[in-house]
This record gives sequence, structure tokens and C-alpha cells, in this order.
Amino acid sequence: MSNTEQQRTIPVYWVGPVDRCDICRGKILKTFVDGATQRGPWAAMHVHCHTTFGRGFGAGLGQRYEQQPGGRWLKVEG
Repeated sequence: MSNTEQQRTIPVYWVGPVDRCDICRGKILKTFVDGATQRGPWAAMHVHCHTTFGRGFGAGLGQRYEQQPGGRWLKVEG
């Protein structure tokens, strides 16, 4: 198994609290994106806010997280 394949199998979790979208200030419930915005700064945002203001997914762009049972946020994209 290559290093790249091995890295994909190790779950990555968000560390720290996530409460509100930095764009619209609405409550974050089940999923959010930590990503770069079109204006430059990064934000924790709703998926729909990311669709409008984000720059995409991947290294240097953004990552999507989904809340797991027990409250932890698992990285699922990017």
C-alpha cells in the first residue's frame, strides 16, 4: 500500500468547536466547509454559503466535514 493510499484510510477530524457560519452567521448543524473564500480569508461555512463564496475543494481550497455520532466532525471531502 502506498503512502497516498494509507493516508486516505486514516480518518481526519476537525479539532475545536464549530457553531456558526462565518458568512451568514447561521447555526451549523450537520455539515460545514472549512475553506478559502473568493475574497481571500478562510471561513467555516455552510455548504450553500461555500457554493456562493468558496473556491472549491482540495488542498489550499477547502474541506467538507460531517458531524458523526458523538459530535466529532469527520473530513469527508477535500
